[in-house]
This record gives sequence, structure tokens and C-alpha cells, in this order.
Amino acid sequence: MNKMIRDALQIRDEYTSALEQRLGFDLHPANLATRNGKAYIAKKAEIVSQINEGLTKKRADFFASEYLRNKEIREGYLLYYMTTNLLKIIPPLRELAQSKFLEQTTALRILDLGTGTGAAVWGLLSYLQEEKKNIPVEITLTDSLEENLSEAEKFSKFFISSIGHIGPLPSFQKFDLRNPKQLPEKIKGSAPFHLITMMNVLNELDESNDMMLFEMIMSLLDEHGAVIMIEPATRTESRRLLRFRDLAVRNGATIYTPCTRQEGCPALIKEDDWCHTEMKWERPPFIKAIDDIAGTLRLSLKSTYMILRKDDVTLSNALASMDKLYRIVSERFDEKGRVRSVLCGENGRYEHVMNKRDLSESNGDFQNLERYDLVKLSGSEVREHDIRLPKEAQFSIVLPNLGAR
Repeated sequence: MNKMIRDALQIRDEYTSALEQRLGFDLHPANLATRNGKAYIAKKAEIVSQINEGLTKKRADFFASEYLRNKEIREGYLLYYMTTNLLKIIPPLRELAQSKFLEQTTALRILDLGTGTGAAVWGLLSYLQEEKKNIPVEITLTDSLEENLSEAEKFSKFFISSIGHIGPLPSFQKFDLRNPKQLPEKIKGSAPFHLITMMNVLNELDESNDMMLFEMIMSLLDEHGAVIMIEPATRTESRRLLRFRDLAVRNGATIYTPCTRQEGCPALIKEDDWCHTEMKWERPPFIKAIDDIAGTLRLSLKSTYMILRKDDVTLSNALASMDKLYRIVSERFDEKGRVRSVLCGENGRYEHVMNKRDLSESNGDFQNLERYDLVKLSGSEVREHDIRLPKEAQFSIVLPNLGAR
């Protein structure tokens, strides 16, 4: 396996530079070690602790307060949460690229719904820069709060000047997703969009409106377009996205990734199950400094994501795979005499076990797998409570969890 594919995700220097310009503070480690730097980080860590408590313990009240209207909270969110969120879009984009998605048009029209401070867009632009994709992009960012749109517009000027964005400057449109039928004419007029993104938005919306939301999104999507939805990796928020996934499938959408099946999600069968990925990243020094004080500890990045399409294209057929593919949906458990992990595929979601005495050249990848790797498997043995990989089983990693570069 190409070791580079297993490398950790990295924040681009252009993003850090834009963040420094927006906040008016030097985030270099040497400056963080000064008295002024320590005081700055301590203040931001206090705000991060406040946000973290709101997002985890007082969620309903915190969202109702429209917390990002507060300037200090918004700047703390910018520094910490925007930074820990933007890279989460990279693995799904890498998987989408397997279908030659970016080669299908000469200009990419993008709609970001529920922009917040813009993490999904900055991650997308970072990806295009990283992959040297010189395709022109036209971006529309939407949010219900004027403060968020103003913040995203302010940051965009710093970031876009750093990366050398191709295409017109982004446009910003007020749109409250709590009323999906009240779609602004400007957004309708810009449709169809090749790519629609939603990051950490669905969990804030009333589930009773999901059908209207789905219909609105699909009405704006190009025939060969894609919708990337990303939610937190917690059980409640992950299952929220999985239920939307099933609604989308029932109403004709195709799950491009991460699923390798189009039937109902088997993680919803048991109340304690959910589905998420975990991504390695190089934690910036300023994030570590905040973690050390706030106790938030973002050693890795976690999310639940999904890509919807209209055109029946899936990641499996984009890879031209004739084999049945599976997604690893748990961590790998290394025990004294065996290795086990949970795989999800056409046949459902089951624990798979390999005794270490059965390790062979054909199944050796099983001892190297990571959560959300895409794999192929044949020659397994179905048992009452699990599925065993004998010595002759064929098991290989087709696409690692961070996608292919």
C-alpha cells in the first residue's frame, strides 16, 4: 500500500495565514509561548469550553440562543471549531473524485447550505488547491444569520487572496433551512448546482421537515451532481443523518458513499449502533494549546458523512469493481489470538473475525485495516454470531479511509 495514502490530513498554510489576518493575531508557536500569546489562548480556551458545553450538554438551549451572533463566541468558534471541521470534507471529496467528478464540467457551481463560518467551503477550496485542480468555481454560501454571512465573507477575502481562487468571488445569500420551501429566487436562478454541501446543519433542523428539505436539495442538483452531507460523529447526530439517508434512498436518491448497499441502513436496527469515520490529522500548535487548557483533545477528526447522487453512480462502480465491497464500521480489535472488526455491506452489518493462526498472504490486510477503509472480501465462513476469515479467504483494502490522492 502507498504509505502517502495513510498520511495524516494537514491544515494548509494559506488557511492559517487567513485565520491570523482575520483575528489579528500571530499563531506561530513562538508567539504562542509569549505572555501575550498564553493570555490570548487562555481566553479562547475559556470560550471553547463554553461552546463545547453548549454543544454537548445544553444543546437545545444553545442552538436557540443563536450563539454565533456573539462576537467573542464567533471568534472562538472561528479559531477552534472552523479549524477542526474544515478537513472533514477532504475524504468524501477524494472518494467523489474516483468518479471523475471534477472532469465533467468546465466550471463547478457550488451551493453551501447552512454555511456557519464557512468550514465546508474552506475545506473544499483547500482540497482543490492541494490537488492542483484549476477548475473555475462559482460558490454560493447561505445561512439564516447575517452575522455568519458577514463573517464568512470577511474570511473569504483573506483566504481567497492566499490561495489564488479561480472564478468569480463567492456570493452570500440569507436562507433559513428551517423553511426549505421559502427558497430565495437568487438561489433558484443559479441552479442547477454541481455540488451541494451541508456541514453540521442537519442535526439543527426539525426532522419533520426532512422530506421538504430533501425535495428542495434535489430540485437544485444537476443531473450528474452530488450532495455532501457531514454531521458530528456522536450517536445522536450520526443516527440523525442515517435516518435522512434512508429517506433519500426510499425517494430515489443513490448513496454514492460511504455505503456499499442501497437498502436500509443496518446501523439503525439497534439503538446503540451508529456509523462514523475517524481521520488522522496533524494537530496545529494553536489547537493543541487550546486542548491543553480546555480539555477538548482533538487528537483525531471524527464525522459521519454521506454523498447523494441522482445518476445511480456509486463509489463501487466508479472503481469498476466487480467484487462486493464492504465498509469497515468499527475500530480494529487486536486480541491475543484473533483480530476482529465490524464490516457493513450488501448482506448487512456483521462482526468479522480472523484467528491469528489463519493469517496468510491472501488475508493479511485484515490485520492492517482501519475504521472506514473500503475493502473486498471473499471466501469467508458465516457462523451463528459472526463471520470468520479462514486461511484461504481473500481480503484486501481497496481504498483507505482518507480516500485516494
